[in-house]
Amino acid sequence: MSVLRVLSRVIILLITIGVFYSTPAFAALNNAPLNPMNNPGALNNGLIHEAQVAITELDYDDLNHLPGTIINPSPNHPNIRIDAQNPPPNAHNIQIQRGGNTIAGVIIDNQYLPANIRPGMREEVLRVVRAALVNSLDSLRAGHPQMFQISGSFSN
Repeated sequence: MSVLRVLSRVIILLITIGVFYSTPAFAALNNAPLNPMNNPGALNNGLIHEAQVAITELDYDDLNHLPGTIINPSPNHPNIRIDAQNPPPNAHNIQIQRGGNTIAGVIIDNQYLPANIRPGMREEVLRVVRAALVNSLDSLRAGHPQMFQISGSFSN
């Protein structure tokens, strides 16, 4: 078994048990499927790993981005970038892209990205957005590619 495959399985296990992207039980923000993903791309274990690495690079300040590339491909994820795509009204559309294909995405309503947000709220939004991207990635892997959305109220 290759090192990349072992690392991918470890990361997936850690995500599953909630080490990286889980939302604490007390958090009221959550994520859920919104609609089918447009132009989904194909996945393999290497791309899944690259997407997971790129998700860890995402910061709260990246979420309130004008359309364009937020995170460029890098040596750690040479085939993956994260873009802000054209959003629906009063929201932001963050997508993980490979070439011209989407492999994960989340819609974030502007109410979760206020200018004067407390640090704990920033962390909560970022955790839930990362979880939504992982869930969206998993939906593509399962053969039912979905965009996800953030909903609920802040817990703190």
